[in-house]
Amino acid sequence: GHAFGKSHGACEDGAGPNPSEQPDNPWPGTCDENTGDEMGKGLNTFTSGIEGQWTTNPFEWDNEYFTQLVEDGQNYTLIIGPGGKNQWMNPNNGYLMLTTDLALIYDDDYLEIVESFANDIEALNTAFGAVWEKLMSQGGIWAENATCIDASELIIEDDGDDESGLSQDDIVIISFVSGIVVLIIAFFIYINYTGKRNKKERLKNYENMATMDEKDRVKGSEQTKYGTTSATELGATNE
Repeated sequence: GHAFGKSHGACEDGAGPNPSEQPDNPWPGTCDENTGDEMGKGLNTFTSGIEGQWTTNPFEWDNEYFTQLVEDGQNYTLIIGPGGKNQWMNPNNGYLMLTTDLALIYDDDYLEIVESFANDIEALNTAFGAVWEKLMSQGGIWAENATCIDASELIIEDDGDDESGLSQDDIVIISFVSGIVVLIIAFFIYINYTGKRNKKERLKNYENMATMDEKDRVKGSEQTKYGTTSATELGATNE
């Protein structure tokens, strides 16, 4: 929610050229009605086009955002703000809400949270503190080689090439060569796999043949042995 802060959009002419139109100085502002501030700065600031504050003290932390949703959420009026955008106005104090703000009270689960924070600012403090600590200390680390660059370095001439600077012909050639390389690698992997499998089968066949030869040799030896004994015994009987 917008527990503190404000939205800027008092300048009907908008914020000025966007980053793609003016990368060296995007959104510079176009209003200088408030002579005490520079164009696009301070009271001349323009961002979303929606102008106003959510709470009485937008630079102080409190739970008024939630109390207003509970007490006045059903009474906000849709208006065209100073920046020419649709926004909702609290009829009691003129403060704003966005459509996404008011949507919170039309969902049972979110309404329960809104009422909890409106009734107990400590509950808001605890919940916000937990997510802020997680946001600032978890999920990543700062790069050791972090640098800042000038916006002019981000300007890319549009000559029909992609962001890498390669032409369409270059991309087609690289894609074709990459495909050939992949096929060659796949072929060698297949040859290596089938070679190992055939080697295992040959070794197994050799082992089977050796086993059969050994069995035949033992069997022949036994037949010779028993055949000699029988002949001797037979001769002894004839005598």
